Amino acid sequence: AGQASSPAAAGLAAALQGADALIIATSGVPQIKWLSLIPVMLAKLTGQEGVRPEFTWKQGQMPEQIDWLGQKVQIDAAKAAGVKQVLVISSMGGTDPNHQLNKLGNGNILQWKRKAEQYLIASGLDYTIIHPGGLIDEAGGLRQLILGIDDKLLERNPRNIPRADVASLAVGCIGLPEAMNKSFDVICAPAGEGSPSSDWSAVLSQLQGSCDYSLNSQMTDKELATV
Repeated sequence: AGQASSPAAAGLAAALQGADALIIATSGVPQIKWLSLIPVMLAKLTGQEGVRPEFTWKQGQMPEQIDWLGQKVQIDAAKAAGVKQVLVISSMGGTDPNHQLNKLGNGNILQWKRKAEQYLIASGLDYTIIHPGGLIDEAGGLRQLILGIDDKLLERNPRNIPRADVASLAVGCIGLPEAMNKSFDVICAPAGEGSPSSDWSAVLSQLQGSCDYSLNSQMTDKELATV
């Protein structure tokens, strides 16, 4: 345990006293600009391609504020409270600065998420960072989980995963030695392929290393040294 870095972190640290683990699942949520759908619909009627809707963010809820500064507060609070393990549910795509998600409302959401991940790794806390593929609203526990690193799973299609499976995996990684200080990507095999995953140690045994943050790093060595 240590001293909280800010009043916000101190308040959260008090709430975290006695907790063994913290799962961070917060994320900025883009808001569609409804008027931008008009040219999208016109483009569909005329056969024009490449016209996409536009997005914005609620006041005070930009990715920099939620996915970087907000997560930093939670990490600082966990460290001050003596939490043993911090797990982050993030997103695939962080190795690519030009990923489509970064263009939503000019939010650069994956860049800020990656910065928070690097901050956590440098904090000295035991961590587990999970990058799910596309989230879908289907029943969990019915598919085989496939793990990878450094966005290589983006080459697969489909590359999605039920939200319920992400939640189960995160909880299963709490206190799991194989999950400690690992950052990885995860998707599900297509329905009917493989056996449903339930042995979390076996799931993590798929990993060959951990994600490489020298790829599209969002923090300098000097910044990392001062965490």
